Amino acid sequence: MSRTILIATALILSAGCARAWVLELAPQVTLNRPVVRLADVVASEAPTTVGALVLRTGGAPGEVVEISRASILRRLVTERLAGDVVCRGPESCRIAFAGRRLAVDELEARLLAELGNWLPGDPDRAPAGWVEVSSALPQATVEGDWRLELVEPARLDPGRNLIRCRIVGDDRVIRFTATVTCHTYGEVARALGNVPLDEKLAADRFAWEWRDLTQVASDLVVGRGAVEGMTARRRIEAGESLRRADIHPEPLIRQGQTVELVLDRGGVAVTLRGTAREDGVQGEMVYVRNELDGRLIRARVTGQGRASWSR
Repeated sequence: MSRTILIATALILSAGCARAWVLELAPQVTLNRPVVRLADVVASEAPTTVGALVLRTGGAPGEVVEISRASILRRLVTERLAGDVVCRGPESCRIAFAGRRLAVDELEARLLAELGNWLPGDPDRAPAGWVEVSSALPQATVEGDWRLELVEPARLDPGRNLIRCRIVGDDRVIRFTATVTCHTYGEVARALGNVPLDEKLAADRFAWEWRDLTQVASDLVVGRGAVEGMTARRRIEAGESLRRADIHPEPLIRQGQTVELVLDRGGVAVTLRGTAREDGVQGEMVYVRNELDGRLIRARVTGQGRASWSR
């Protein structure tokens, strides 16, 4: 007795669908996804539960496979879905998986090209910045033409960035998030000689070197303009790298200095004489002694030798 007759006998004995239905395979089908369900391969209409039965997974773009009616019948018996089925037509169905698998190199090249439009501007004379993909990219399948889009394009920050992307094809959209590292260059400083505490800083007191900012400590001073108007917060030894904690703005008011104390009373400004009790930079609150009545007040530094006070 042939295998087909044995399967047919099992079908007659099995419990399953409430009414007869026809299992007639299509000779050939083309699918745009890797999962094959029974409804994909039949030329006739199958009950909903039966049609949802998964026959195969993992179909690769360009792959061609065959599924036989006998193998489908075995699955139906296993799932107790074979009752009242009637077979006719071809013994097998030829399945072609459409589309193509994007090469990772191709996807990465398009992503880098798009990200190149969002690199930070390079300072004068700086080496050109660049970006690299730091995470695995998805295994994407497309059919026909496709394009890569950034979901929320914006200027890249130096260092690590999370970039939301989408691959847009003719019939689907694939979303993913890529981790990319943006390499930009800045000048970092090293003291040419000893710099005393509270000395006013100038760019020519330091040797400047272009460095990839992803490769240096995050607390270093970057750029010659960063030392303008600054003084040394501590003694800096020759050869030391200059850090942000080593500098602070040059005080506009010094302790013991006589200052103009501007008192604002209801929109009327009155200028008094005061004495600073501490150093202060632009916008900082400092203690000032009002020489008119001897009171100690908190005033905001507004300029060289000037502070304001509101009542």
